[in-house]
Amino acid sequence: MTAPHIERMKDELAHLADRTARLATFISGNPIFNQLPRDERDLMRQQLAHMEDYCDTLDTRIDLAERAQ
Repeated sequence: MTAPHIERMKDELAHLADRTARLATFISGNPIFNQLPRDERDLMRQQLAHMEDYCDTLDTRIDLAERAQ
């Protein structure tokens, strides 16, 4: 049985991964993105990079917590 805190992290990761994928799709494939002001586009790319880092960190935490069980 998985500990409740690990399940919460897994749920958070699933939601974050979905939002990250949607933002990446918007940046790479939606023509509206290129119509946005340059500053906003840059900030969205920066946001995506942070979200990807957050996913990686959360994934590592889950792995460590599962190994500790």
